[in-house]
Formats: sequence, C-alpha cells, structure tokens
Amino acid sequence: MADEPKQVGRRWRGEGAVLRSSEDVADEAAEQVQYRDKPGAVPLLAYFGFKDITNPVMQASMTAYTKIRIATVEDFDAIFKDH
Repeated sequence: MADEPKQVGRRWRGEGAVLRSSEDVADEAAEQVQYRDKPGAVPLLAYFGFKDITNPVMQASMTAYTKIRIATVEDFDAIFKDH
C-alpha cells in the first residue's frame, strides 16, 4: 500500500480529460490569428468587464460559444451578435 500514489483532490463520476490532437491546437491557433493581432485586442474576460457582463452563467455561455479568447471589442460584438 505504501507504493501506491496518493490521489490529490477529488474525482467526480463522469469526469474525463479533454484530449486534443496537435492538429486541433494548430487549427485553433490559426483561427485566432486574425483576431488577436489587431490593435486594441483584449482578452475575453476584459470584454466582459467592458460590457458589464457580470452574470457567471452568461459568461460561461459566451465562453463556450466561441474559441476566440483575444479580439477587439468590435470583433467580440460581431461574434456574439447572434448569441
């Protein structure tokens, strides 16, 4: 028993890790280039602050709606216009 590793934290039923291929990561990074390299680009959390979006459920919903994490306020407005 002394050789068994100790589990740190909790594990919940149905919990699993998200595994992504290097191609998935590269595709996501390429998608974000058009947004993040613009002058005035801000992180998504800063956008929430600018727009006074304080509801955590709405923030989670918007975060799940897009993979873009850095963009201008105008680009985020366009991304979320149908959300």
